[in-house]
Amino acid sequence: MQIQKIVLAILLAPLLAMLSGCQPGESTQQSQAPTPATPATQQAADNATKWAVSEEAFTKLAKDTGCFACHSIKKKLLGPAWKNVATLYRTDPAGEEKLMSKIANGGSGIWGNIDMPAYPTLSEEDRRVLTQYILSLK
Repeated sequence: MQIQKIVLAILLAPLLAMLSGCQPGESTQQSQAPTPATPATQQAADNATKWAVSEEAFTKLAKDTGCFACHSIKKKLLGPAWKNVATLYRTDPAGEEKLMSKIANGGSGIWGNIDMPAYPTLSEEDRRVLTQYILSLK
């Protein structure tokens, strides 16, 4: 049953992305003037600087890996919007490692009924690029 869900998600993802108007080049305008008010928001501001990955590197890698079939920056598709992922994990001190693990091992249960497939052959460096860019989104 698990494999059937993954196969179905992979087969339907491009169609759903097309129907929802998902565009890989969605604007990712970010505010560069954080106003930290608490230790958590200060940590988030520090991390945003730490997670400075170019949009071009992220977009190419996300396209090549097929991430845009299930995800978008602003809108939920099959998977959550990356801005929502960033909001959840940005202030978590272990958030970067948790997301890198989700990419490598897959995941389920947090964002709905559709499981994210695992990408165990994706290099640690590539997983870090994806993760850091996602965590930098505001």
